[in-house]
Amino acid sequence: MITNNFSFEDLTDKLSSLEPFAFARYGDGEWNAIFGKDGTNCDGHEYYKDMGKRLADIVQSNPSYLMGMQSLALRTQGDRIRSFLDANDIDIDWIDSDILHHASMHGKLPEFFITLQNRDVVIIGPKHLKAMKRYIGDFNLIEVPAKNAWQIYHDLKARLSSDI
Repeated sequence: MITNNFSFEDLTDKLSSLEPFAFARYGDGEWNAIFGKDGTNCDGHEYYKDMGKRLADIVQSNPSYLMGMQSLALRTQGDRIRSFLDANDIDIDWIDSDILHHASMHGKLPEFFITLQNRDVVIIGPKHLKAMKRYIGDFNLIEVPAKNAWQIYHDLKARLSSDI
């Protein structure tokens, strides 16, 4: 299912070239939401039906940007994911979404952080990510709740749209 050999080096090359790009990561939690699982993930984030629908809509749109698939999702839900993709005629050139995880295991994250120092960086995430400043320098943090950020999705989308 992971058909694109996009590597950590490809990622740092894109960042170094200042080429604009987007990368979406679909792991087991995203697929759980798409498939309508009740409850929460291992970190206590709730699954929301409308979030699962939105994630499915994105995949069904066959986006042109980089789409990452987590190997854990494939191990635990591979047959169901394949059936969903086939049933919806989705032909995405999936990349391994764990490239940063693997880079970290091999001591390569400092290279990634150095590359980010040469970019305008915007991070959307909880306030504890402010600590990233020590690795990448100045960046813009758009703060969202540490848990269940989906609850502010529409407000955040409107805020981002008005800033453009």
